[in-house]
Amino acid sequence: MIKTLLTKINLFLVRRKEIKQRIRDYSEFAILNEDYDYVFLFDIFRFKLKRMYDYFDQKESCEARNKILKSIRVSIKLCDRIIRDEYTYNRNYHYRNIAKYESKSAEILNFKQLLDMDDKHRERDITLLFKTISKYYGLWWY
Repeated sequence: MIKTLLTKINLFLVRRKEIKQRIRDYSEFAILNEDYDYVFLFDIFRFKLKRMYDYFDQKESCEARNKILKSIRVSIKLCDRIIRDEYTYNRNYHYRNIAKYESKSAEILNFKQLLDMDDKHRERDITLLFKTISKYYGLWWY
């Protein structure tokens, strides 16, 4: 009886320490992210995915571990790309060169096509991220 009581007390103290650490981690994250646009959503996803990756990498051992780690790694990379907005094709170059051409309409059309391509690539990555989450969430959060 005393042994089980001590075990429960120990478990409570360990759990309490973990909860306090989690609150600190989330507080630091929330303080650093003031923007409430779509990038903030992907910051939250990345933050949570990174925590899950660390958990599965260090603590969890199951038969689907490699598949879980790979799918979370892919999702983190997609979040990184979306957050950093790595879809621009040197827009400053195009802005400077538009003024040099007499046939500005062709250059402007080309620039608009590049912007459209940026948007398509961003949409592709967002779609891929959510498809990955929908395919593997059962392994991540079981």
